[in-house]
Amino acid sequence: MDPHISMSIIDSIKGAIARRLFSCSYLPDSLTLWSITGIYDTLGTSIQSYHQKRLRHILQHAVDTTTYWHRVLPATGINVRTITLEQFQRIPILDRETLKHNPDEILANNLRKRSVTTITTSGSSGVPLKIYADDVFLKKRILIHRHYLQKVLHLNGTNNFANLRNRTHTMILGHHVNLLTDDLASEVSWLADNVQAACGPLFNLMNFARRLNKLNIKLNLDFVVSCAEFLSPTDRKYMEKTFNCLVYDQYSNVEVGLMAFECPLRNGFHVNTANIFLEIVDKRGMPVQNGEIGRILVTAFDNRAMPLIRYDTADLGQWMEGVCPCNLKTPRLIFEGRSSNVLKLPHGREYYLKHLMSPLDIKFGEIIEKFQFLQKSREHLILRIIPSAKYKNGDEVAIRKTLIGRMVRARAIDDGGAFDIRIEKVGAIENFPSGKARLFVSAL
Repeated sequence: MDPHISMSIIDSIKGAIARRLFSCSYLPDSLTLWSITGIYDTLGTSIQSYHQKRLRHILQHAVDTTTYWHRVLPATGINVRTITLEQFQRIPILDRETLKHNPDEILANNLRKRSVTTITTSGSSGVPLKIYADDVFLKKRILIHRHYLQKVLHLNGTNNFANLRNRTHTMILGHHVNLLTDDLASEVSWLADNVQAACGPLFNLMNFARRLNKLNIKLNLDFVVSCAEFLSPTDRKYMEKTFNCLVYDQYSNVEVGLMAFECPLRNGFHVNTANIFLEIVDKRGMPVQNGEIGRILVTAFDNRAMPLIRYDTADLGQWMEGVCPCNLKTPRLIFEGRSSNVLKLPHGREYYLKHLMSPLDIKFGEIIEKFQFLQKSREHLILRIIPSAKYKNGDEVAIRKTLIGRMVRARAIDDGGAFDIRIEKVGAIENFPSGKARLFVSAL
């Protein structure tokens, strides 16, 4: 069977499954069933077999239509028509610098210009990117909106919500509210009648929640889905109280879209195995063992405009062992944060910043409005904080003791060694232009 016809059949099956599933009222269950039970059970195949077929299709397309992959893939000596998952690991990793400097070489030459959309990333990783996406890929990314989520409020712009990047989204939602200037009080009736859930970057969700609280507006939503930023326990708790529902986290990026998501148990991130192939590798580019932290690589099956193969997301993660109690058999991962959010310490040691964020949020969340780490040398770390009204003189001693103690117990630094943390109280901390929180600034 022709591979393109075969994939069309698969897409039709997925569409039929989605239409049935998205008539229900619970997004996480729907996504979960569609991602694994629906597609694999219907096709009568395993995840590994399915991935192998889809990888062969996107690799062949990449060789045939792009300058970059036409040069790189044949040099590996691998036959992309018969490639195995083990051989796939020999393909060179596509890093962000290569993508930044060679976007047109990775653009497929067999698509009409009007069918390709240019998307830019926020640059929160330190490397802003230009991504090309075809219409089919974009439509698949909003499949859920077409079948069920007409009543989901999207907070995707820095200032606007329900005002997304392409006409398809706008057509679906059809209502625009400016988060900063519009009178939300006058929109209460519309929100109550038309919004069942909300999703978007954490920054926008929190702004929306704070404004609702300030205006004493109550919304009873079915669920909220946060993405694009680290969702702390404090922020999750705040939004759950404001929106009177559970808040779920989602691992996604502009380049690929949805990569992993929380199930109803919120016990790790289930990989979106229907649409991507996700790897976690060590510094040599080889698969990590369970419990080891490594770089997250992703291969997207659906974007034929710009085939991203073994793309380094600049994120860190580790695999979780065992099957989730929700009984899904998809792989699960723990997201460890950006690869750039790593402290460089004396004696060549490193420490993941995420492990300092947790105690700040859980233990000191009520006295710290916002924080940012600044590192200028291996021996010194500055913690900049915006104190809340509950902050008292002397609290910085407890904060410093907690952070230093955590690093000593992890053997990242020596007890009584040269490393020190200084705390600075400030009035403001600047975000990225996109609105994302800038949690770490390193001069190293």
